[in-house]
Amino acid sequence: MILGLVFGGLIGAAALYVTQVDPGLLARLKGALSPGGTTTTPAPSPTSPEAEPVPPSADEQPQPIVHQGLPQTPFEMGVLPADEPVETIKITLGAGTKGEPISEPVDVHLGLGFPLRLHPLGGAERDASFAAFPHKSSLEASATDIQPGQMASFEFTVKADDPGLDTLHTSQQLLTGLKCGDLQRIGFASQGRTDWTLAGYRIEVNGKLFAANGLVDSRPQEKLSTSRDKLMKLLPEYEAHAAKSSPSDSEKAALRAESELVRSLSGRVTGAFPWWEESSPSFKPAPITGTLVQNVHVTLQTGAGAQPGTRHPIYLLAGARKFLLSSELSPLQDDGAPQTYELASFELAINPLTRESLMQPGIGILGSGAAAQRVPDRAQLQRVAIEADAQPVYDSDKNGDDAKVLAAVWLTPSAHFDENGEVVRTPPTANELSVWLAGTPSASVPEKLPPLPPEPPLPPVTIEPPPPLWPPVRIFIPDGYPPPPGGGFISLLDVLAALLFPLPPPVEPLISGVRIDPATTIVRDGDAVTVDWTVSGGTGLIAAWRIDLFGVLPHKPVPVFSIPLASIPLTPSGPIPPGVDTHVSRITPPIVRANIAAMLTGAEALYLYVQPRVTALDGFGNVITAANGSMLPLFPSGTTVPAVGTRRGGVLKPFPPGNASAPSFQVTPPLPALPLPWKGMPLADPLAIRNAWSLVAEHGSHFGLLFASHENIPAAIHLPSWSTAIRPTGDGAEVITIRFEGLVPMPAAANGLRAVAHIGFVGGSSPLTTAKIDARAELSSGPTRRNMAGNLMPFPFGAQPFFRLHTAVNPLPANKASPLLLIDMPLRFDRMTAANFANYPVDPIHGADFVAGPPAGWVAADFAFNGPAYTAQAGTGTMYVTLTYKIRLTTTDATDAVGVIGVRLVPDNTP
Repeated sequence: MILGLVFGGLIGAAALYVTQVDPGLLARLKGALSPGGTTTTPAPSPTSPEAEPVPPSADEQPQPIVHQGLPQTPFEMGVLPADEPVETIKITLGAGTKGEPISEPVDVHLGLGFPLRLHPLGGAERDASFAAFPHKSSLEASATDIQPGQMASFEFTVKADDPGLDTLHTSQQLLTGLKCGDLQRIGFASQGRTDWTLAGYRIEVNGKLFAANGLVDSRPQEKLSTSRDKLMKLLPEYEAHAAKSSPSDSEKAALRAESELVRSLSGRVTGAFPWWEESSPSFKPAPITGTLVQNVHVTLQTGAGAQPGTRHPIYLLAGARKFLLSSELSPLQDDGAPQTYELASFELAINPLTRESLMQPGIGILGSGAAAQRVPDRAQLQRVAIEADAQPVYDSDKNGDDAKVLAAVWLTPSAHFDENGEVVRTPPTANELSVWLAGTPSASVPEKLPPLPPEPPLPPVTIEPPPPLWPPVRIFIPDGYPPPPGGGFISLLDVLAALLFPLPPPVEPLISGVRIDPATTIVRDGDAVTVDWTVSGGTGLIAAWRIDLFGVLPHKPVPVFSIPLASIPLTPSGPIPPGVDTHVSRITPPIVRANIAAMLTGAEALYLYVQPRVTALDGFGNVITAANGSMLPLFPSGTTVPAVGTRRGGVLKPFPPGNASAPSFQVTPPLPALPLPWKGMPLADPLAIRNAWSLVAEHGSHFGLLFASHENIPAAIHLPSWSTAIRPTGDGAEVITIRFEGLVPMPAAANGLRAVAHIGFVGGSSPLTTAKIDARAELSSGPTRRNMAGNLMPFPFGAQPFFRLHTAVNPLPANKASPLLLIDMPLRFDRMTAANFANYPVDPIHGADFVAGPPAGWVAADFAFNGPAYTAQAGTGTMYVTLTYKIRLTTTDATDAVGVIGVRLVPDNTP
């Protein structure tokens, strides 16, 4: 039943062609093709002045139609040798006389795994895509549409002598290796953004007819409306099933079937899969030799190179067919974890694939249509594994040569666009290839991966209005079904709304000020929070709201998860005064961190933020507009503010007396200058160097993420998290130090605490700004006094603590081209025994040394750890925690600053 729904209307649209004639041509031609074989003149309207019969003159007698290229004839198929290599493909497309011009991108699907993009329909600018582009077109240079009653042709070639319109040489790469027998389907895909008619098509291969049909007469908007309606009805129920935290096996099986239906419908609506396919009984492609498969899983694992992931499209090569795996909207990640992609049965029905072609596969990379940097964004793999119909077919780890070659080569696009839109060519070398093929002898590549020039880091993923044609989403998660397409269901609904309403309404509502209620002191797993926002403009269009809470890992290249932690699908908005700024609040359902548990690794659950998103919908459930809000840290369930609260500043005033008390910070100029005294910390940016200030309101970061603040709570002394901006001089030598400390309960139900913070850049415009960060976490008991430099005063001049343990991290670099930097220092009480200080070296005096071990030349007897003092302090159920961060900044912009964001203690239950 599911497959029946999937295939109903899935199959694509053939290329159009008709003659350039007057609007009455079709009616007259149908008469000419009637059984009598004569043309007829349409009967005049009874109300027209020509209602009276008028004898036709000789010039008005039926005349033979002179066609400008292609006749309106039924389906016809040529005869091509199945083993003849494909060198050129010419597609002629005709627009029907009824309807609008063809002015949107149209993809022709020939059963090859990838489409042929009819370009420059819809404009000459390239968009995110995985398709072969033509090297020339019959359209005039400035034309981007085919007028009703007219036709245009597009030519694709394997030859690379003159790429023409195909600036990235996509046809050369994707058509290579094809034979005429590989052409198995004829289908057309588009989004139906205008009401045009497909009148007919003609496809020629190597200058000879492959197939033609002049009587298609099909309208994409009519074909797609049914699919769109089914999808809009199916999405809420499917999302509810996908959000269930612990589905049963039967529920998982049903969810996989629902997922395949959602993917097929969304693929058709967004233009990734055909809406019309040639179904004439006379269409008989060459027989396929081999064992056909119905489902394929491809697992890719990135290698050990720097930034082994990529935003460029990565595709599977199986025989001559090529299937997109990762793309700009779903990039190959850097983290080294296996990433699995599925070719589902509904897609393999259009693009037939055999088990034999998967036994010696290939992996290729194609230049993206998006602007990048002049240095190529490359990919590096350490493993490729393929399963077909749940049976292993190929694994590079089981082939010694393939494993060696994968580890020694970079997949580099042969051409890509730089940030100025210029084409950059990268010639293949021994260790830089655009296509890796299994079976390549290891002797042909270097023994190990050679170093390459540094490539720019991946920018964050932002889901903008939909590109002309979306690629299919194939990434799989461990539960066995793919996550929602693109940036989640909200993004998919945005796409559908844009397709339903290509032009925005005259007065569009504006959503702003989205945030979790400022009085919220802490957000925990299981909490139901209040989301506030303001709406203005055309509020009368809004019939309902949708509120989602998404998990965010700011240190990831793709920080926002696609599956929400909590969601209210449809909440009635109530009457909204038109044209007036209106404050709106809604309470969300409880946050369910388990929704994304399968997508988290290691201790990532402890680093999460939560981001609200508000979407306005009309009376039909269509998206009108949406806005993201500022983020707050997400704590584990059961966390209390007293258990993880700290304060900013020192325990006692620095020695000698007279310096400012907390909140404070310390400036240490480079030697030989004397240390400067601690200073009072302002609440707002004083717009000067050598300073630090509290981030008490929403603040942005260099990676496009907006953070909220807990410090907007009046008179709070201890807080669960802190955010501070720090601006030393820009020479990279001066240091500014900030500290956070407090007496913290030892969590009885956890293994300890983690000190978590994210480092981002606040303000400034220089893209070359960098920073170095030292960080240390201390446990201590007893009085602590620091000197003017901020260091502990040694006994007998200062107040010596009874004991002090610390753990530190080496200097960490940060730059604006990378995501936010994560600093994670574990304070594990389960390891705090006299016999185990491996992760917490004893350093009782040298408080300013950021080293992971005791000072040089120390004698253990002189610095013996005071075990009884630790035991006594632990017996109270509390421990004094001090977190210290030292910041150096290198920049040419005096307004640049470093943000130490979300400094917090998190209960740790990891093993």
